[in-house]
Amino acid sequence: MEVSPLEVIESELKKSARHLMSAVEKSRGRFGEKWERDCNLVFGSAFRNENDLRAAARGYIAFSNQGMRDQVAFQRSGKYRHSTFDEVADNVYFDAEYMFSSYLPGLLLSHLLWPHHYAQLSFFRDTVMKLSPKTFTEIGVGTGVYSLFTLLQFPTVKGVGVDLSETSLRFASNLLSGDNLRERYKFSLCDITKSNLPIECDLVLSTELLEHLEEPVKFLKAVRLLIGVGGNAFVTAAINAAHVDHIYLYKSAREVKLQLEESDLKVIDSLFEFAYAPRSKVELVPAIAAFHVVAV
Repeated sequence: MEVSPLEVIESELKKSARHLMSAVEKSRGRFGEKWERDCNLVFGSAFRNENDLRAAARGYIAFSNQGMRDQVAFQRSGKYRHSTFDEVADNVYFDAEYMFSSYLPGLLLSHLLWPHHYAQLSFFRDTVMKLSPKTFTEIGVGTGVYSLFTLLQFPTVKGVGVDLSETSLRFASNLLSGDNLRERYKFSLCDITKSNLPIECDLVLSTELLEHLEEPVKFLKAVRLLIGVGGNAFVTAAINAAHVDHIYLYKSAREVKLQLEESDLKVIDSLFEFAYAPRSKVELVPAIAAFHVVAV
């Protein structure tokens, strides 16, 4: 029997990083066959052979281990390591080797393997299903996984992926290279806070981006202008989640909600979930906060 992409990933984790298998087992137990199908779909689309899958698993291991080290340091200091874009840009977003070998494979696998990340992805899909968009824009496209599921959900929807990292756009382009996907999707290399995008859309996606910005409200106001009154957006933020390129510290979901409201974005629905159960009253546990918002 042919080995599935998920089985290849799991075998590499069991061989090299058994401490990361608990999240995989929790996801399988919580989400079942649907989760397995999604893993095989995404991993098989992004990585075309066993060698690439194993390399992606090793990138995920490095990505996860770095995140755990950063979280330990954050627990001690109460601060993220960096606070400005310039401090991380050259070492992360503009370092193509690091992005391709560790950061992007690690981020992509985390969207499926971490229970709280997959819960967020599932919440997004349930939200978008109710909206039936005709056009959408993903800002900070990253790996492209949210755009992938939007394109798959709606066979006629058209989208644009925006990012300031050329490497991210190349990675996402590979993920979205399937039949009837690329002809419905374009890429734009730019910074939305510094550019006026000639884009019309009825839905904006912004996932895992706010914590990477020095001025999230400035970005959210740009999103508000892009979609116009009545337009929809799906926005997420990492809470108390240290990583090498996280610079804006959100300590609660309420802080994100207040910034959305300040930007004339009304919250319609939301999800908040911890990465794992706190082990003490003082532990700073990473969490995700996701919001479906409408421009007012």
